[in-house]
Amino acid sequence: MDALLNILKESPIISSEKLAQAKSIAEARSCPLMGILIDQYHINADALRDRCANYFNLKTVGLSDNIDRANLNDGPDEQTLLDNQLFPIARTDNTLTLALADPDRLEKLEPLKFTLKKTIIPVFLIYNELFKKIHKLKT
Repeated sequence: MDALLNILKESPIISSEKLAQAKSIAEARSCPLMGILIDQYHINADALRDRCANYFNLKTVGLSDNIDRANLNDGPDEQTLLDNQLFPIARTDNTLTLALADPDRLEKLEPLKFTLKKTIIPVFLIYNELFKKIHKLKT
């Protein structure tokens, strides 16, 4: 939550008072701040994604239905991805591109990089798109 708060303080899209309210709601419900901002405060999901990507100088991506389980071969196991709210986008021999929506998940990439011995390229996508894909993985 801290990374997103810092991003929104540097590049405001919501008043500091409403951001504090959203943070309190997220903490009380133990749910992601980004979801509260989109669902309850009607913050544009594209704008949030773009601000996160710009802050870390990373690319953005949109997901299409042709991204599926095939991307998981020789990558992290499904449970690791689900636990860390990551979704595989592309893979080559030495790189794995993982989509994430929450900037606080960037810290989860370092252990994966070490374990997989691959270069991990993070990209940002819209919060709701990520959770639709993760739900699809579970079913």
